[in-house]
Amino acid sequence: MPDPFSDPKWQADFFTRRRLEQAQIPVRFADKTLDNFSARDKVRARIVRDAGDYVKAFEVKDGKYPDGLLLSGGFGSGKTHLAIAILRGVIAKGHTGLFCNVSSLLHDIRATFRDDAEISEDDLIETLTSADLLVLDDLGSERVTDFVLDRFYLVVNERYGTGKPMILTSNLDDPT
Repeated sequence: MPDPFSDPKWQADFFTRRRLEQAQIPVRFADKTLDNFSARDKVRARIVRDAGDYVKAFEVKDGKYPDGLLLSGGFGSGKTHLAIAILRGVIAKGHTGLFCNVSSLLHDIRATFRDDAEISEDDLIETLTSADLLVLDDLGSERVTDFVLDRFYLVVNERYGTGKPMILTSNLDDPT
């Protein structure tokens, strides 16, 4: 009987599943792909096509990563679905990725200050900055304080310095 562990396809599927588990994609969005995104008009169809092109072109060449993306629009427009679909596609190509809802992320960072914290803030920041692609979902939903600005600066500046891309989603009318 052939050894399934030596099958390259089995290995690729196994490691893709493992990277998807590590990406912390919420259960509600675990099945979101570009194929099941409702492109009900020409604009959305173009956005899905562009997202697919981004996934196809995503590669790290000589330590250089592709640019990131900003997805903005109203509540329920599909930003999170698209961001996760892109993340899943990039992970399937062999890269690492991480999904974070901004409000939950800030909660997690604050939790690192507790005496019984399971992870340090440095370790959490390292996790955010080491993934090939980071999705920060719902930017602008948090209350802006010096603490929030400082923590985002740590993450964004480190990723900028290493050239690693982010996908940001926001409901804000003009997040720039």
